[in-house]
Amino acid sequence: MSDADQEAWWRSTRGLAVAALGGAALAAFLLFVLARVTGGETLLALPFDYALAAAVVPILLVAIVFWFARRQADLDRQHHMGED
Repeated sequence: MSDADQEAWWRSTRGLAVAALGGAALAAFLLFVLARVTGGETLLALPFDYALAAAVVPILLVAIVFWFARRQADLDRQHHMGED
């Protein structure tokens, strides 16, 4: 593999990592804002912001990890870096 091909792969991988981290940060920020907007609402006898953090945040993070893994596998195949 040439240096140019490897550099293109690294550039794509870095961009994907930044997108995944940015998505996680944006999701955390939006959930924080949503929790503040709801005020003192409750869900199943728990404060809404606590229930939101306990239920939604882990689901979003797992979804981001699976999205990242699928996109990284596509990038690896595109740049002939995948596992055979």
